[in-house]
Amino acid sequence: MLPQRFHIVGYARKQLDLEGWRSNILLNLGCRVLDQKDCATKMEEFIERLSYMSGQYDSAADFAKLDAYLEDLEDGQPTGRLFYLAIPPNVFGAAMGSIKASAIAKNAWTRVVVEKPFGRDTESYMELRDQCAEHFQEEQLYRIDHYVGKEVVQNMVVLRFANFIFEQLWCKENIRDMHIIFEENFGTEGRAGYFDQFGIIRDIMQNHLLQVLAYLTMERPKSLHAADINRVKTKLLSEIMPLKARDFVVGQYEGYREEEGVPEGSVTPTFAACVMYINNQQWEGVPFFLTAGKNLHNRKAEVRVRFKKGHSMDFFPGEEVSLQYATKMRFGMILRVILCAS
Repeated sequence: MLPQRFHIVGYARKQLDLEGWRSNILLNLGCRVLDQKDCATKMEEFIERLSYMSGQYDSAADFAKLDAYLEDLEDGQPTGRLFYLAIPPNVFGAAMGSIKASAIAKNAWTRVVVEKPFGRDTESYMELRDQCAEHFQEEQLYRIDHYVGKEVVQNMVVLRFANFIFEQLWCKENIRDMHIIFEENFGTEGRAGYFDQFGIIRDIMQNHLLQVLAYLTMERPKSLHAADINRVKTKLLSEIMPLKARDFVVGQYEGYREEEGVPEGSVTPTFAACVMYINNQQWEGVPFFLTAGKNLHNRKAEVRVRFKKGHSMDFFPGEEVSLQYATKMRFGMILRVILCAS
């Protein structure tokens, strides 16, 4: 929950006036169902808290201007500052250096949030980790995957462990397979230069979808505290069997190589599907299918769980009858339990 007194300041290289910035925000702003009655008023109040400045990520002088602007907003009151770096990893270090030199809070806490991907391999991760450590202490840093912040993803823990029906069925004896699907019906939308450095596997699968897989398959944590959840997630990830090339299907949509910023002859995948297996007693032998792609026919993000046929299915000879559980991860949670016959 945000405090009563807060301000959100956008900072980027792009030149935008205040109205242009607020208009961009309004395109993606909405209210919870419970707040629909007062939605217009709440949005108006929120928009008034937004402002914007243009500057370079590696310029201490530009961040000094940001610091002066923030001090005006703070009006002499102790105010914490949270810097959210939704920028390419290759400028993390420069931005943090500029923040540390010119824009940290003078009379309160300063925190820095860095978005995924935090490097593209072990070597680049270590390099970024060292760059961050040069400017901020570990307790001041948060490395996040914004997909985990989605309410529907967080609710998966409650759905599994607070509902007796699911907790008892959630194992290899009852589940035939799981599908975690992320499809977009648009391309890179001006981010081709960035996207080509990482591809769909690093951009979507090894963070967003892997986090969802962990929530769906981890054992019960001791509590809902972050440390306990991270402990069981880490254990689960260590039990995933190593993937080989034969476990993947990859592709690239037509016209991708013609987009600005994509090098000639690029083989970066914009589509990937793989099958994973978890080497533990609960999930041994159950296939988990992860699919992610851009510029496809549909836009959807969902989990689909197919259960095995039970003995009662013998009443339907010659028919494929199964129980399915489906959750949509976009635009809110939709739970469907489907009895399928074909």
